[in-house]
Amino acid sequence: MKKLYTLVAAALMALPLQATHLMGGEITVQHIGGNDYVIAMLAYRDTIGVPMAPTVTFEISDTSGVIMTRTVAYDSTISGNLLPQYPYGVEIYLALDTIQLTTPGMYEVGWSSCCRNHAIQNLTNPGGESMYFKTEFEVFPTAMNSTPFFLVPAAIFLPINVPWQYNPLPFDVDGDSLYWSTDAPLRSSTTYCAGYTTPPGDTANPFSLDPITGTISWTANTMGNFVATVLVEEFRNGVRIGSTRRDLQFIVTNPAATPLFTNSSSWPTDANGHYSFPLTAGLPFNLSVMADHGDANADLDMALYGELVQISSNPPSFSYFKTGNGAEIQGTMSWNVPTSMTVGDRFLNVVRVSDGLHTQDEAFFTVIVAGVGEDEVSSAIDPMIYPNPARDQVTIQMGVLPMDADMKVELINLYGQVVKEYPIQRLLAGNNVLQLSLEVDPGIYFLRMNHSDQSWVQAFLIE
Repeated sequence: MKKLYTLVAAALMALPLQATHLMGGEITVQHIGGNDYVIAMLAYRDTIGVPMAPTVTFEISDTSGVIMTRTVAYDSTISGNLLPQYPYGVEIYLALDTIQLTTPGMYEVGWSSCCRNHAIQNLTNPGGESMYFKTEFEVFPTAMNSTPFFLVPAAIFLPINVPWQYNPLPFDVDGDSLYWSTDAPLRSSTTYCAGYTTPPGDTANPFSLDPITGTISWTANTMGNFVATVLVEEFRNGVRIGSTRRDLQFIVTNPAATPLFTNSSSWPTDANGHYSFPLTAGLPFNLSVMADHGDANADLDMALYGELVQISSNPPSFSYFKTGNGAEIQGTMSWNVPTSMTVGDRFLNVVRVSDGLHTQDEAFFTVIVAGVGEDEVSSAIDPMIYPNPARDQVTIQMGVLPMDADMKVELINLYGQVVKEYPIQRLLAGNNVLQLSLEVDPGIYFLRMNHSDQSWVQAFLIE
């Protein structure tokens, strides 16, 4: 049911930023079969009329160091074009290459170039800093493994003193667990840019990232240019198998008005307070999304991004129209949910509204529930952990079990070590809620739950 989404297509969808003045970008890798891996790099810059170097050189390393370098030309069709929707000139560059890796183990693909934008305010010497992109991934003897890539284009401009959201929406074609966070940008594989500080914001809504949805929330209180990195770590069976980074430059401006969503605050939420909609297998689903603008003459557009588009052979449709009420628009997500969808599956989606300069993102989950005519509830389980972050104990809300079952629960640290193993939990048919004591040091952990031949891994924070 899951369809392969190539890195080339991902590169065309996910439009971040770069220049000398370099503004940002990312490297992703996709395993296309056998020993072949496709490298894709997107780079963004804000200098128009100054030629970009015609080639890019990748360094491929393993645990022993650099094992090969590859120099390829930028894609001539995409590279040098301006990023759509933005009146400020931002050029995009795309480079692709295919390599062969025959030995299992951890690899890194990196690229470096000088220099960053002199106007960046949260680095000590931005004009003297190189920009370094990298991604790391595990090569397995037989199993496929690609790095995550980003489904939502990068956002560049945001308004000062206005609550703002951006979600890059990482996605993994292999179905591995992802954990995302913010990080400082790199100048080399192991060295951060000097003097990095978190972009400044209002104390009530500082620059922060939700580890469950990946949404960056920020009320910027200083105009200017700021950088940050979204770090996406990939786990399989509780073991870390790689990471991908998106380097970002944000430009805070002072517009008279910006786009905003007007009906999302009334959407239903899950136990963690995130927007969540049940989708019944076999029935149509329609979601209305309203957006408006303080300028009645603004020209708004809206787009939907999400995991459903990647895994479904019959993806949802999305369209929008102007309501005639000033700048207001209404978007509609429509989907005839296939009966083949697995009950309990949960998918993250992002809808974006834009006025051609500023954007707003809203993330929401869609959860598959039992379909029409089913005689019994599927054994698929969609555990939800709350609170997150947690302290002394954590609650796990399970999906519906069709029969009694024994559940093994383990607490795992970032290094894949089992730090706490709980007694076997006897679950009864129907809904189940587990409460577990934690009693471990603060940090990022995973709860691994095993029932019969099924296994689930959920990441969460302990304060």
